[in-house]
Amino acid sequence: MTPSTLENKIALITGGSRGIGAAIARGFAEQGATVIIAARKQSAIEDTVAAIQGEGGNVVGMACHTAKANEVDVLFNRIGKKFGKLDILVNNAATNPYFGPFIAAEESAFDKTFEVNVKGYFLTGQYGARMMVQQGAVPLLISLL
Repeated sequence: MTPSTLENKIALITGGSRGIGAAIARGFAEQGATVIIAARKQSAIEDTVAAIQGEGGNVVGMACHTAKANEVDVLFNRIGKKFGKLDILVNNAATNPYFGPFIAAEESAFDKTFEVNVKGYFLTGQYGARMMVQQGAVPLLISLL
């Protein structure tokens, strides 16, 4: 891996255990960033962390349900203690628990979608921006939805 403009940067990727999030995490690591992958379950993170480490990337996994304020608080406290800063936040965690006709959708599917896709982005964006402002940086937040 060759270092580039992301060297010495700390990047948090939510929903980073698979799909687009894992690809973003891999790309950031290839560009020299230290990557934190967050997903709801630690077991879901481990394979992606191992793969990126196997390619020479600097990556850690931290479990967090981004729609739960207490878990987001714990995540950002861990990031602060371990790295002392956060440079980049990529909000990528998302869900779509229902596939089918709109008129047949249950309210619970809407509630889950809103919880993860809106509240989760709000919470992690707010915590991430606060951390970046406290360290004197201009917040760099990327939201994929």
